[in-house]
Amino acid sequence: MRLIIRRGNTKKYLLRLMMISLFFDAYCFTYVESFPITLFTVLSFVFILYSALRIQRIFRRSNTVQLLCGIMFFVILVFNILLTKNNEINQGNSYFSAFQAVYFVLIYLLSQRILAADEIEREINIFQKIVNISAAIGLIQIVLQVIGLSGDLWIPGHMVLGYNWTENGTGLIAAIGLHRAHAFFSEPSTYSQILGMNILLYLSKGLRKNLKIIILNGLAILASMSGTGILLIAVGIIYFLFASKNRKLHRTGWYSIVLALVVVACLYFFANSVYLIYVRRISEIFNGGNASAEMILQGWTTSSGFVRFVGVWKILVESLKEHFWIGCGIGAGEDFIKYLNYGIRYTLDNGFVRVAVETGVLGLTLYIGMIFGGFKIKNYQNSVLIIIVFVAMNFLNNTFSQNYFWGLMGYFNMINFEKCIEKDDIRHENTNY
Repeated sequence: MRLIIRRGNTKKYLLRLMMISLFFDAYCFTYVESFPITLFTVLSFVFILYSALRIQRIFRRSNTVQLLCGIMFFVILVFNILLTKNNEINQGNSYFSAFQAVYFVLIYLLSQRILAADEIEREINIFQKIVNISAAIGLIQIVLQVIGLSGDLWIPGHMVLGYNWTENGTGLIAAIGLHRAHAFFSEPSTYSQILGMNILLYLSKGLRKNLKIIILNGLAILASMSGTGILLIAVGIIYFLFASKNRKLHRTGWYSIVLALVVVACLYFFANSVYLIYVRRISEIFNGGNASAEMILQGWTTSSGFVRFVGVWKILVESLKEHFWIGCGIGAGEDFIKYLNYGIRYTLDNGFVRVAVETGVLGLTLYIGMIFGGFKIKNYQNSVLIIIVFVAMNFLNNTFSQNYFWGLMGYFNMINFEKCIEKDDIRHENTNY
């Protein structure tokens, strides 16, 4: 049989543009309440309108588990507003937060595409090339600072609130006298995680043949001074070593460990100040170290690592005691933290914890089902890896309200509809319309 592809690539190009717009996360047109209207916001709104006109075709080809969990999650959000709007915790944040949640869920559900294996590979390659450019930009930012120039492109009145954009200059790392690399992302942590995801995708294709690109992305992670990308890579390597059935990935995992040890040794002997920064940040997770001077200026009393990896679980335990099934109310997570009155500044820097605190166990179950139900890339070695990356991201950030998370989820929401069939023998309809 001959390959038949329906023309109509509007959806494909919209999703590509949305993905590219994520790399300009630091800039916005304006704010609606605390929500920045970025280029991604505009493009995703156009995408939702476009897809809504073809919703029958899209849902007819959608994955049943993903769609069912998504619809039920939407219902949970509506009931959540009605049931929690007058409780003692919710301070009126529900409506906008619920709208934002529905908006992100719609992007994810409407973005699913049914593609051949080579088409999936092409989309992933496009993503990786954009990340490589972003890695180079991050390193250029460091070089510019070293020679006495500014590494940031500042547009007054149009910056998304982020680590490097605060008026008191808290982005400066005192130990080395430089701001953290972030390319055009508002947060170095986001930048680091996307670089980490890119490295894992290259590792899955082979360490030796992609070594130069991996080193480029690795140097950019080090320049970001963020450990979240490194943690993401560590999770992926554990998968390569112990969960993957692919022997090539097993070898890649061991090679990666050797390469990581070489990097640590080089930092220790040739860039000891950078090495000590990472050692300090790792130790903060376990000992609840005091906040650094720049964080104290923002009102913190304990380290960001402790807040992100330990504090959130304390909040979750208290939330489940009081609001097990339906949570404290969508958008009321920060209000619940104030209600606990711990005397320590906590945040919900964990996607799963935020969903559990605000929508309860019911919402969390559907949220997890929606994520896992959307990735059915049969016979494709990166499918499990991509799921692992998105799950890990939820543990590293408040992904539930982040453009980059839902934008990437939508872009990678691809299904390979056949397995073990050569492209020339496939007859299919390309659903990029």
